[in-house]
Amino acid sequence: FLFIVSVSLNSVFGQSKKEKKKSKKEKAATEYVAMKELIESGKFLFKADWGFPLGGGRIDLITNQNHLKLEDKLADIYLPYFGVVRSSTAARGQGGIEFEGTIEDYKLDYNDKKLKLNIFFTAKSKTDHFDFSLTVFGNGSAHLNVNSNNRNSISYEGRINKIDF
Repeated sequence: FLFIVSVSLNSVFGQSKKEKKKSKKEKAATEYVAMKELIESGKFLFKADWGFPLGGGRIDLITNQNHLKLEDKLADIYLPYFGVVRSSTAARGQGGIEFEGTIEDYKLDYNDKKLKLNIFFTAKSKTDHFDFSLTVFGNGSAHLNVNSNNRNSISYEGRINKIDF
């Protein structure tokens, strides 16, 4: 009797694998559209949870202050840096990758099939030149790669959020 009741309830309330897969795809598509709108607004915040220096292991950044904040073409960036600095002027007085000002060469590419966005831009300070490549997924997770003319490259994983005003 118990077996018959459980099978009956499962067939009444349970979703088939096909329905679950369809529901999951619909949710992912909805999240992607919302993330696309946020990125297209030009105002968002990347917060890194993990750092990946070239040739090293992953570093927990959850409790570290860090951010990449974009508002139109203005950037406020502070990311901790772990790696080799090839020029003493590049890191003078800095413990990380710091930039505040106007970015250049901003480019946004869409990959609607894979539900991700790719953002590219450069930031030039008096002592360094940074190339940023940010891949944003529909669920808000993101991967940031930073290349510099004076430092080894470094990558970060984290999340994209709205900027709180």
